[in-house]
Amino acid sequence: MPRGLDEVFAFFADPRNLAEITPPWLHFRIVDSPGTAYRGALIRYRLRIRGVSVRWLTEITAWHPPRSFTD
Repeated sequence: MPRGLDEVFAFFADPRNLAEITPPWLHFRIVDSPGTAYRGALIRYRLRIRGVSVRWLTEITAWHPPRSFTD
């Protein structure tokens, strides 16, 4: 990628960017999230799987900027 590690990590650490990396046919929509991710952060969203609306909750369980995080 023609971007620096810090810039790329910041993009993926911002929950608002999840919609940009999720296929449009899933109709992804954030319901509630912090402005940025961190260990313990909860992100609530909705999506559609085969036409069925699904609520999803993600927790960031590990946080190691600018290298990795785990949900």
